[in-house]
Amino acid sequence: MSHANSTLVSIVLTNYNYGHYLRQAIDSAINQTYQFIEVIVVDDGSTDNSKDILESYRGQISVHYNDRTGQCGAINTGFVNSKGSVVIFLDSDDYLEAKAVESHLSNFFVNPDICKSQGYMRCVDAKGKFLQSIFPNRLSASGYYRKQVINQGPWVVRHAWTSGNAWRRAFLQCVLPLPENRKHINSPDGTPLCPESCAQEKGLWRESRILATPPPNAPNATPARATGPALAPLWPPTARFAS
Repeated sequence: MSHANSTLVSIVLTNYNYGHYLRQAIDSAINQTYQFIEVIVVDDGSTDNSKDILESYRGQISVHYNDRTGQCGAINTGFVNSKGSVVIFLDSDDYLEAKAVESHLSNFFVNPDICKSQGYMRCVDAKGKFLQSIFPNRLSASGYYRKQVINQGPWVVRHAWTSGNAWRRAFLQCVLPLPENRKHINSPDGTPLCPESCAQEKGLWRESRILATPPPNAPNATPARATGPALAPLWPPTARFAS
């Protein structure tokens, strides 16, 4: 990849009491095919064995401890301590396939106006068995959505869930920090979409430009993992773009 030596990608992993899945999430971030990455983990006051697991990765990842600030606070802490031009927020009960970063990053190289790359997410159960569920059932096609979101708000676009997105840092700098007085910031259908929601509240959707989304049957999209019936992880996208 021609930009491999110039584009740092930050994978910000947020965790609260998911020690039984945490190691797999961290390993999936560390072992990406695209190696110019930094892995930042924010633990939000876990009371399980999460701290022991995190300390075992010292030297490989950056670890930060919050005192129950919620998911939004953990995201804020991770972002402030990150440096990447592209940022992925990974829930600790999800994991990334090996080419996840590479797949997302290729979309940003196509067009400098892209603010987000997003993908479908496939669910597996706690034992690793792939389920039939794909989240969400439909994403908006890649395109220029600036006019629509200014007039109608972010929900006019169908978004991926947290772990299914990669963000351009310049956009996040306009939107973050997220308000920490909420555990989650949700879309009307309950999907956690923190940056989109915060952008709506701040009236910053004028910063939104092009959205990169794979077709539902993208032939080389690779499934990843979620560990519960409601959450799902990244399905790396192969995007098509509007002209």
